[in-house]
Amino acid sequence: MSDSGVVQEMQVKARQDQQTMDSRVALGRALAARATEVGLGVNERLRSILKLGPTDPLPQVNASETSSLATSILARYLESGAPASPDESQVLARPGELALYETSMTTLLKLYLAWRDVTLLTLRDIAAELATPPAVLDLAEEVTRASCDASLVRMTRRFEDRRLELEKLLAEEHKSLQHEVSHDSLTGLVNRGAFLALVRHASVNHSRHESIALMFIDLDGFKATNDTHGHDFGDLLLQAVARRLNEVLRPNDTAGRIGGDEFVVLCRDVRRGKATAFGLAQRLCDSLGMPFEVEGTTVNCPASVGVVCANGPVDAEALLAKADAALYSAKRAGKARVVLG
Repeated sequence: MSDSGVVQEMQVKARQDQQTMDSRVALGRALAARATEVGLGVNERLRSILKLGPTDPLPQVNASETSSLATSILARYLESGAPASPDESQVLARPGELALYETSMTTLLKLYLAWRDVTLLTLRDIAAELATPPAVLDLAEEVTRASCDASLVRMTRRFEDRRLELEKLLAEEHKSLQHEVSHDSLTGLVNRGAFLALVRHASVNHSRHESIALMFIDLDGFKATNDTHGHDFGDLLLQAVARRLNEVLRPNDTAGRIGGDEFVVLCRDVRRGKATAFGLAQRLCDSLGMPFEVEGTTVNCPASVGVVCANGPVDAEALLAKADAALYSAKRAGKARVVLG
């Protein structure tokens, strides 16, 4: 082919490309002008999907607005090749969150497909009016289907991300509620019900070569300290006692508060039975006998301790009552001491 022939061919190709581009631009502009119409058409599809009458209120799904936006983005792409921005993509994916609250995922999927179908019909109407070349219409239809698929993927991903986020929040809330139900709000130690449950479990599951020990602790003179310094001071002192208990106890032991200035301790894995239990209780009693520093004030708040052992399944309430009896023996014997029950 001569040079002039090549040039002529290139010129024909350029004219064809320009005509194709002009047809795309015209199709895109015409589609943009009908974006609101597409949105209203999707809303009508929504009425059909939900079997609503013409006067029934639509749910809180702004299908018209989202569909109009999607149509405008598609029209812009046909006209200039510009894709959806990240913010626009987020808006198109946002309905995924609705499936967690008020609208089923099935309904939302039908809405996205309704947008695709209404948009395809609109494109074909416009193409007929403008005598758009088949190749340009085919491209527009292909892009419409691809846009719908991409939006569906983004929506379901948004749904899944939000679902996982909510599951995590619910798990944290459940854990928090469980802690509130089983722990004393002032000291953070386990409460009476949770403590007794731990005693029952430990008494059944400990090794046959070991015992469990239960300590009942009452602060000597706490009422006088509370009356002298006030209830707020008393609460701070109780919190200081709880911290000291946790500092002294072994990692596998559990402290609880069952009321007022009454504390309890469960010691698991107690070897040599009563001798070991008494030694653990004495160490705890000695620690509580040391002065406390509360808001710059030094106070003494020694404790009396009753301790009992068990090496088999027990009635937790009965074992606690036995430790309570040992505690009052310590009180009668002069306080600030340990009595083994």
